[in-house]
Amino acid sequence: MRHLLQQAEIVLSAVMGGGPSTSAAAAAAAAAGAAAGRGGMHQQHGPYGGLGGGAAGDAILDPLQQQLLQLEQQQQQQLQEVMVQMQRTQQAERQKVEQKLIEARQQHIELQQQSSKIRSLLVSCEAGLAEVQRGIKELKKGETLIEQTTLTLEATLQRLVNSDGTGFDMGDLGIVDDKTYLDTKIMLGRQLQGVNGLLGKVAAGLEEAEAAATRLSLQGPSGRQVAEQLLQGCADIQLALRTQEEHLRDVVAALEAKQIACDKTMQELKTAIEAALAKYAEVLQQQVQQQQQQIMAAAEALLAAATADAERLKQQLDAEINKLVSGNVSTDLANEQLRVMQQAVAAWEAAVGHSVAAIDTLLDAAASAAASAAALPPPHVVDTSGLSQAVQQTHEVKKAIRKQRAELQQMLGVMSAQLREGQRQQQQQQMFQLQQQQQQQHQGLFSIQPIKQGPTSDPYSGYLLPSQVQQPQQPQQPQQHMPHQFMHPPQHLGRLLQHPTGFTQQQQYPAGFPQQQQHPAGFPQQQQQMQQRGSSHQPQQHPFTGGPTIDWGGVP
Repeated sequence: MRHLLQQAEIVLSAVMGGGPSTSAAAAAAAAAGAAAGRGGMHQQHGPYGGLGGGAAGDAILDPLQQQLLQLEQQQQQQLQEVMVQMQRTQQAERQKVEQKLIEARQQHIELQQQSSKIRSLLVSCEAGLAEVQRGIKELKKGETLIEQTTLTLEATLQRLVNSDGTGFDMGDLGIVDDKTYLDTKIMLGRQLQGVNGLLGKVAAGLEEAEAAATRLSLQGPSGRQVAEQLLQGCADIQLALRTQEEHLRDVVAALEAKQIACDKTMQELKTAIEAALAKYAEVLQQQVQQQQQQIMAAAEALLAAATADAERLKQQLDAEINKLVSGNVSTDLANEQLRVMQQAVAAWEAAVGHSVAAIDTLLDAAASAAASAAALPPPHVVDTSGLSQAVQQTHEVKKAIRKQRAELQQMLGVMSAQLREGQRQQQQQQMFQLQQQQQQQHQGLFSIQPIKQGPTSDPYSGYLLPSQVQQPQQPQQPQQHMPHQFMHPPQHLGRLLQHPTGFTQQQQYPAGFPQQQQHPAGFPQQQQQMQQRGSSHQPQQHPFTGGPTIDWGGVP
């Protein structure tokens, strides 16, 4: 019994004063005590008796059992509360861990974003440095171009100095006025401005990247690790930037020095060209005056010689035409004279052509000189008005020579046409004479004789032709032997004189050469006059000389 009380006290003390960790042990001890009490009671009373003792035991044990039940209920309730508290604690701890995980993930994402932004800035800085390198290369190309320009200017200046200004060429003006050097300077200035702008952008981007990397290093170990890599990249780019800046300063210094030298040479060349240009204009003025005199002298000499020879040829042609019209020359001799005159006119045309070609050479040189004078700048003016007048005079001379040639060709055409007309009339006259002779022979051959028949003669003997034809004798008339002359020119010759073939306008005869007059003399009328003997003849006006001519109606 005492043993049970001790166990109950232990349980009570455990329940009342113990924590959650001893509740299970107390419950186990209480259960063990209860089992032992029930066993003791069973051993003392036995299976058959001991009711009084059992009742006394129940009176003691019932409160204990109730207490045990209460303790068990309290223990279960405490266990439930402990379990709920533990679940709440675990859930709170899990939420804290999850929150920390979310925060860690968010921090990682932010680190990635910030590092990506910094890396983008570094990439932009590297691209800007590449552009800076290309810009510096372009500046060096401009430096080479300025060197070449300076060498060209120095060579031209040296040539002018050595020749004392006489070696000036119009192309030297193009060297001074060339806009290439000025355009190159403008281009280099723009390129240098662009390179400086790129350097400023690279420096600003690099500064921003360094500040962002520094802020990133404050965000924990991961931030420090990533920021360290980014800061190292910034340091590399910073070193490259400083190197490019130093290289750019060297290039710009050399470029400025060469540009100053080129400007100085350009100014010296302008001064030398100005002096040479004054001498050149003076020499060109003398050359223009000399060419003007040569052209005018050559044109006047050509006009005088060509006109004199043309007048002589026209007089000869006029004389030959008069001979043809008057009939004082034979056909063969007239043909020979026509050929001689054609050769003379051709020789005159060839000589005139050579002279005109020589004058054209002078005109070409004058045109070149005028072009050079026109290319001179306004302070240096060359007077070319006299040269223009000489050129105009040359055109007038050529026009007069073309007129002389047209008149000579026209007179050759008149002579040729007159000769052909004379030959045609001569052939017609010869045919008419041949017809007259054949008619006379025909009348004598077929004259009828009376037939005398004898008693013993052949009846057909009267029809036999005589062995020799007796031609009747005609009374002889005195024949007047006249020299052969050509007939008057036909009507188409007058049209030829008025509108010669090969010319677009009517040519005028020179002084002393009368115009062709039309007359109605034609072949049918001449043939009728030749058939009528003894007809009266009226004098006609000569188409070229103006004197009367005799129109012979026939030939005896």
